[in-house]
Amino acid sequence: MDRRLLNSALAAFFDAYRGARYQGVVITVPSENDRRLVQGQLEALLLDCDLWSAPGVDGAPDIPCSRRVFVDQVLSRRQRTLLLISPADWMLDWPEEDRAVFWTGVADLYGRHAVRVLTVETPAMSRHLRVGFHRYRLSGTEVALWLSRHQPIDGLQGVLQ
Repeated sequence: MDRRLLNSALAAFFDAYRGARYQGVVITVPSENDRRLVQGQLEALLLDCDLWSAPGVDGAPDIPCSRRVFVDQVLSRRQRTLLLISPADWMLDWPEEDRAVFWTGVADLYGRHAVRVLTVETPAMSRHLRVGFHRYRLSGTEVALWLSRHQPIDGLQGVLQ
């Protein structure tokens, strides 16, 4: 993946998406190597965000972590954007229903703080995401953007495929 193209595509998306009502965005990539590359670009673009890259680091909840504690901390109002990397790291022993509740909560972040989730796309994850999100491709990249089903994409046509 071309870093310069990725950076400009992500910057254009975040600029265009700034005024959106539904602020939960899931960013998925095909592999762990792509996740690391995209994470670096997101960290560079979202300098003023709270970054949760691993359990127990930089204010992120530790593991084991119950669904209630994790969901409350992710979805509670906060001053800054939350960039959450690989949330499955916190969901070690969660039943499928609890995972589904988390993803639905992210899809329904209406008018609250922004949450950006980055993860490797798997078939199980896609099944959860399809309930509350529509999948789009970030123009010119292998990156998928999942936006709330309720969020119109007016103004994003040049950014999404």
